[in-house]
Amino acid sequence: MSTQYNAIQAPYDEWRKASITLIERDNVHTAVSPFIQNARVLDLACGSGFYTHHFVSWGAAVVVGVDISSAMLEQARQASIITSPKTGQTNFLE
Repeated sequence: MSTQYNAIQAPYDEWRKASITLIERDNVHTAVSPFIQNARVLDLACGSGFYTHHFVSWGAAVVVGVDISSAMLEQARQASIITSPKTGQTNFLE
């Protein structure tokens, strides 16, 4: 199963930049904003960390992303170097 998701990592990341995801992101932000400040968040099926990194920028103390795709997780780890500079603020598990 994980190799299937490994193969779609690049197109998945491009799709996450589409305008429809802006609406989705705003809806998710509205839904979690009352709970996110200083929270510890478990992001299941995190993919390449799209929401993992947003949870941190929205105020989460720590976010753990879990996914079955090693390619998706590697992309998430690389992005976390830029988006989550505090050591230990994000962690990714397969």
